[in-house]
Amino acid sequence: MAFSAIIPWAARGSPTYLPPAQLAGQLVSTWQTITGSLPSREVAELLLAQVILETDWSRSMWFFDWGNITAGVSWTGAVWRPSWYELTPSSNERDQRLHAAMLAGKAPSAFRAYPSHAAGAADYVRLITTTFRPIVIAAETGDPAAFAAAVRASRYCPDCGVGFDQSLRMVQ
Repeated sequence: MAFSAIIPWAARGSPTYLPPAQLAGQLVSTWQTITGSLPSREVAELLLAQVILETDWSRSMWFFDWGNITAGVSWTGAVWRPSWYELTPSSNERDQRLHAAMLAGKAPSAFRAYPSHAAGAADYVRLITTTFRPIVIAAETGDPAAFAAAVRASRYCPDCGVGFDQSLRMVQ
């Protein structure tokens, strides 16, 4: 992988927080810019709920990565490394488990890093409307259970558990 920059976990700085109303506004305006139309209320609500859950209300959003999008082999932009990438003597059990999963190819080793909320939101919307189009189709139903099932089936978030749809309902 040839990333343009690699940011280690220890150098991550502060989260790139954005209040919920601004997240919603950025999502809707980005959707309109990329697709040429406004998202339906159902799509906007479920995608915003997903972003909120992925990033803990953006309190754990690093480098404007709206959907905690992993950096695969084709990604050439900047990345940030998760806490489990390199273990230390003080690594917790979660990081040890995820490090082992990462080595087995079952957990990410890098996430995409963007220069701004506009860039992160744009990549999220592009991916959701192309690579992960079944998620949008499920969101159009307005049904959190159908949306959660599509997210899991798409491999966007294979570890989003059975309670993911209940969490979506609470955030919605």
